[in-house]
Amino acid sequence: MNIAPPVWSREEQAREEAMTARARGLVVLLVLGLVVAACGAEPPTAGDDAAEAEADDAAAADGAAATGWDDVYSAVEDLEGEERTDRLIDLAQEAGGVVRFYSTMNGEEGFALIDAFTEATGVDVEFYRASARNVTQRVVQEYEAGFENSADVISANGTDMVVLDGEGVLAEFNSPAHDEYPELALESDGRWVWTYVNYYTPVWNTELVSADEAPDTWMEALTNFGDGRCVLEAKSYDWLASLIPYLQEEEGLSEDEAIDLVRTAASGCVGAVSGNSLVTNLVASGEYDIVLGSYHISARHRQADGAPVEWFDPPATIFGRANGVGVN
Repeated sequence: MNIAPPVWSREEQAREEAMTARARGLVVLLVLGLVVAACGAEPPTAGDDAAEAEADDAAAADGAAATGWDDVYSAVEDLEGEERTDRLIDLAQEAGGVVRFYSTMNGEEGFALIDAFTEATGVDVEFYRASARNVTQRVVQEYEAGFENSADVISANGTDMVVLDGEGVLAEFNSPAHDEYPELALESDGRWVWTYVNYYTPVWNTELVSADEAPDTWMEALTNFGDGRCVLEAKSYDWLASLIPYLQEEEGLSEDEAIDLVRTAASGCVGAVSGNSLVTNLVASGEYDIVLGSYHISARHRQADGAPVEWFDPPATIFGRANGVGVN
C-alpha cells in the first residue's frame, strides 16, 4: 500500500472532506448491496458422499465458491446499474438475509450509513463497531473457527485490511464500482478498495501554543515541545513508518538518527493516548499543548465546533493512511 504524502491548501482539504463523505457512503453502500445477495444465497444441498467430497474440494480450491460467491456473481453477471442493484435486493429479501457489517468507523458515521442503506433497500444490517485491533482479531478468530455468522462486510484501517488479506479472510470482490477507482486504490487484486484516507498532522491548542512557536515542519514539532507539553497517539504505527523515511529524505538523517530523534521526542511527551478523536479532544480541552501526530479530520471537526486547535498548513507534508472495505 503506497500513499504519496500530499500537499494541500485548506480549500482543497475542505473539498476532500466533502468528497470523502460522499465516496465513503457510496462505496460502503455498493459493497453492502453486493453482499446482500451473498447473505441470501442458499447453502449447498446435502447429497451423497461423492457430492460432499466434490463440495469439499471446491471449498479448498476456491473460498469464493464455498461461500456462494460464484452464484452471486452469476446472478448479476449481465446486469448493470439499477437493474443489478434491484436484483441483489430481490435476492436478499427473498432469502430474508441480514448483512453483518464489522467496522472501525465511528458509531455516528456507521449508523448513518446503515440507516441510509436500510432505507434504500429494506435490508437490515447488524453493525459491530470496535477498534482496529478488536475488529481484526474477531474476524480472524471467527474465520479460523468456521463461524457461519461472521462478518459479510469488513471496513477497517488499510494496515488491518492487509493483515486480513494475508490471513485469507477477504474473498474475491467483483464490483462495477472498481471501474471508478484509480488503480492505486484497488488493493490485493481488488479484494479490498479504499473508502477514504486519513491524514496525520500535528494538532495543537492555540491557547497553549503561540502563533510564533506553532510548528511549520515535522522537525519543529518533534524538537520544540518536550518537558511534558506533548502527547502521542498510542497506535499510530503507520505515522511512524512514514515519518522515519521522511526525516531521512527531507532532513538528511540516517535511519538510526531519525529513530533516535523520534525516540527523544516521545520521551519528552507526557504519555500516549489511544484513539485519534480522543487525543485531539484532550488537546482541544487544554489537557495537552500538542499531539505530535493525529488525524487532521479530527482537528477540523473540533475547530468547526469552535475549539482552539490548529494543524499544519502547506507547504508542510502530511502523511496519508487509507481505510478500506472488503467482503468475507
